[in-house]
Amino acid sequence: MSIAGGEVLVRGGVPERLVGSDRFVILFPSLERLLEGFVSWKRCCRKVHDLDSQAAR
Repeated sequence: MSIAGGEVLVRGGVPERLVGSDRFVILFPSLERLLEGFVSWKRCCRKVHDLDSQAAR
């Protein structure tokens, strides 16, 4: 997938060309979803750290 210059998108294996008048939307996750992901990532890291600490004993 390329947006700059050659601007070729592949959807379902069929290349499509973008033209200047085409509109496209990029969806970013909401702040709430980002925070949920961060919190779950931190929990995962904490569990791994705890397991490493137990294994070192």
